[in-house]
Amino acid sequence: MVPYVAGLAQRGLKVSLHSFEDPHATAVAHPVLGATEGLTWWPHDFGRPGAVGGAMRIARGAKVLRGAKLVHARSDPAAASAILARPPCWIWDMRSFWVDERVATGYVRRGSPEERIMRRVERGAARSAAGIVTLARSAISELARRHGPSVVPKCEVVTTCVDLQHFSPGPLPPPDTVRFLLAGTLNSNYNLPLMLELVERASRRRPSALTVLSPGPTPWDADLRAHHIEVSSVARSEMPEQVRAHHVGLSVRRAEEGVSLLAATPTKVGEFLAAGRPVVVNAGLGDLDTLLADYDCGVVVRDRTGGELERALDEIDRLLADDEVSARCRRLAEAAFNLDTGVDRLVALYERAAAVR
Repeated sequence: MVPYVAGLAQRGLKVSLHSFEDPHATAVAHPVLGATEGLTWWPHDFGRPGAVGGAMRIARGAKVLRGAKLVHARSDPAAASAILARPPCWIWDMRSFWVDERVATGYVRRGSPEERIMRRVERGAARSAAGIVTLARSAISELARRHGPSVVPKCEVVTTCVDLQHFSPGPLPPPDTVRFLLAGTLNSNYNLPLMLELVERASRRRPSALTVLSPGPTPWDADLRAHHIEVSSVARSEMPEQVRAHHVGLSVRRAEEGVSLLAATPTKVGEFLAAGRPVVVNAGLGDLDTLLADYDCGVVVRDRTGGELERALDEIDRLLADDEVSARCRRLAEAAFNLDTGVDRLVALYERAAAVR
């Protein structure tokens, strides 16, 4: 989020950012947000966890939005705040099919009052928002199926973009050991058993290793240690070098997420590609099935069967033997994950939405 907001301010927009943070996140973001001209940042205390805390954050969010002329509401809880505040013009940045994802991962109980309320929020956002930001084109058809064709003209695809200067490309490391990288937040959305099995099968072919870089401890640390893998952390400034030190990036989500995968595009995918590294993803993840096939710079895994994993490893071996794979990865990042292009699309969407209202 930080690069987008800073980019908007750098283009001359006057931005007031309200966020609900824990102290650690505030400290990490402050050096950038606090020093950006044209940007005023209001970090609010996160408050209580759970449904009650979430409802309180929605109410607090509605209070700070009153009087705003244009609001960019990031995800469904922020959309609920905008619906309550009723600004004259607002953008729903849907990020994912929020409630579907949380039902699939067990954070929200199917049929619960929370699910019913948040589905009403989604319907309200689709109807009343002046513009809709999606992370993938594949999400737009599902939005139209749920809420009617009138949502389509309001949609703009702004995926999880990357600062291409920060994540610069580099040649692949020496091929003596194939180095896989699992980076970023590791949560229940990811299919860790499949990724571990893939690396284990790769090790039977030739020396292979997995690095896990996460902002902090994960619920799977014991499983990782059982596979002799330790989780470590690095500063954000060191991530490009870490990515370039590996051959392949991993970002395999759980198939149980179902329809919510259509709207998902993990940030790490764009970072791997920008650094010139092919990626391994699951089928149905945003637009990646098509993008990776068009540029021939990644592998789509459809299930956990032995035959499918061996096919994926054959594809990885082929890509790593191709001298042009890093260049193709970079071209895809420039075409689809460019931060400057993403910010420009947001500005254009704001202008269209404000003109309509």
